[in-house]
Amino acid sequence: MGFWEEDHKNKKILVSDEGLDICFESVEKFHSMYKEHLDRGPTLEEFLKTLLIVMNTNGDSYFPELNDKQVVDLKTITKKVKSTAKVIPGAIIQIPLKKIDKYTYAWVIKGDLSKNKDDDILIQYYDIFTDKELSRGEVISSMKEERKLFVANTGYTGLLQGDWNVISKMPRNIIEKTDSSQIKFIIFEEGKYLMSEGDSFASEDQLIELDEKTGRKIVNPLGIFGHLSIESILYKYYKGITMEEMIKNEL
Repeated sequence: MGFWEEDHKNKKILVSDEGLDICFESVEKFHSMYKEHLDRGPTLEEFLKTLLIVMNTNGDSYFPELNDKQVVDLKTITKKVKSTAKVIPGAIIQIPLKKIDKYTYAWVIKGDLSKNKDDDILIQYYDIFTDKELSRGEVISSMKEERKLFVANTGYTGLLQGDWNVISKMPRNIIEKTDSSQIKFIIFEEGKYLMSEGDSFASEDQLIELDEKTGRKIVNPLGIFGHLSIESILYKYYKGITMEEMIKNEL
C-alpha cells in the first residue's frame, strides 16, 4: 500500500490509495442507501451531519485530536469548475452508449485539461459493456490488461457536449506505472501500415512503415478522434468488427 504526501492547509499530510478506496466505497454505499430507501440521493448536508454524529460518537477512539473534545461543525467551501477541469491523468470516464443501451468505461492516461485546455488527451478504452452503471471498485477490477481495447488521442467534446462523465480516479500506483511514451499508434494508408511510437498525432514524415504481420498487431489509431468517432468505434466493436478490421478498412 503506497502513501504519498499532499499539501493541505499549509501542512504536509499522508494519503494512500487504500484509504481513498475505502472512502470512495463508503460514499457510494451511502448514496445507494438513500436511493434505495428514499428514491433520491443524499444532500451534502445530510452526509456531513451523519459524519458529524459519527465523529462525536467514537471519533476520539481513532483520532487523538478529539480526546476530550467534540467536533462542532463540518463545513465545505465550494466553487464552480468547468467539466474539463476533472480531465486529469487517472480520471475514470463513464460513457453511455445509447444506441445499444450499454455503459463502457475508460481512463485518461495522459493529458491535464485543468492546467492546459489545449492539452492532448490520451484515453485508454476497454472491452467493457455493461447493462448498469458500475461502482468505482467494479470499474477498476474490470479494467484488466486483457480487456484493453485501444488508446486514442481524444477530443474533449464528449465531456462538454456529450454524456461522458468523469466519475472517479484510478489508483495512483496504476497511473504512475503507465508509460504513454511507449504506446504505438498505427494508420493504414495506400496499402501500407505506418506507425508512430509515443506520438498519437505524428506527421507523415515521422511515421515508420511496418510489414503487415507487425502492423496488424497494433490497435491504437493514429490521429485525433472526437467523441462521436470514438462511440462509433465502440459500437462497431460491440457488433463484432475487430480493431484490426476497422484500422484497415474504416479509420
